[in-house]
Amino acid sequence: YSGDAGKHWEVQHQRFDAVLAAVCFSDELNGCVLGGTIEPYSHRSAGVVLITSDGGKTWESVATDLPRLTAAQRVGRGHILAWGDWSNHYQSALFESTDGGRTFAGRPTPCGHIQCAAVGPDSSLVAVDRVGKIHRSMAGLEFELVDLPAAPFDPIRFCKVIDGVWWIGGEAGRLYRSRDAIRWEAMSLPGNDSDHALFSLADIGGSGNHIWIAGQPGNVVWTSSDQGNTWSVVTTNNQTAINSISVLNDNLLITCGPMASVFASRNGGRAWWSQHQAGSRNAVLNISSTCSG
Repeated sequence: YSGDAGKHWEVQHQRFDAVLAAVCFSDELNGCVLGGTIEPYSHRSAGVVLITSDGGKTWESVATDLPRLTAAQRVGRGHILAWGDWSNHYQSALFESTDGGRTFAGRPTPCGHIQCAAVGPDSSLVAVDRVGKIHRSMAGLEFELVDLPAAPFDPIRFCKVIDGVWWIGGEAGRLYRSRDAIRWEAMSLPGNDSDHALFSLADIGGSGNHIWIAGQPGNVVWTSSDQGNTWSVVTTNNQTAINSISVLNDNLLITCGPMASVFASRNGGRAWWSQHQAGSRNAVLNISSTCSG
């Protein structure tokens, strides 16, 4: 938790064996954190839901029979759409809450485990499964496949709507844009084909016409000021991959990555500063003793 735009951080809850993967707030006080784990021996997918009503100062664990959740989107006040592993109980991998995360109901989908999804301003829905198939529903009921090539070995990592424009991206620099979630066009980031094969696009954020994409390598961020028509590359001080990027406004950007790395920019990405970094660790492979002590 940070109350000063990421300058200082503090732990807000005890540790869990499960991975906490998504956070959604309806307002400054009410929010939830979602995640889960694969249980040992039984290999059962088990979800975790935490809720807060005081801005994250205290958290309450909610009993749930959901599977492991990997991401979520706030649709409206108290309205949350979450996704992750397939649930035999709910016969879905997409789940919806209208009470801030206290209860969830399954939402029918034609696919198994969901990698990423997004809801548009007109209630249209796009969901990407873990084999790379993209499913679209304009009314949230009937789905149809999007005519994009599936690439199971280069999976899609994100699906988002920014200022009415749909974006899908992932491994090997795959990036697509659509104005209506029906017709999609492939976008090309700076670099040649051999460079693109090394790109892992993990997340996208935006403010107005300005777009930022982050991933691996984490020492660069791709940015566009015209909704993706042209792109440029800005360097960061980050030496690890970037898992997510949050764009709070045209100037304030925050990225998160492995080993609790948090970087921030307060000038639109032109310069970056480390806000939090876990201590570096050296592996110990062996310990031995001698008779002399």
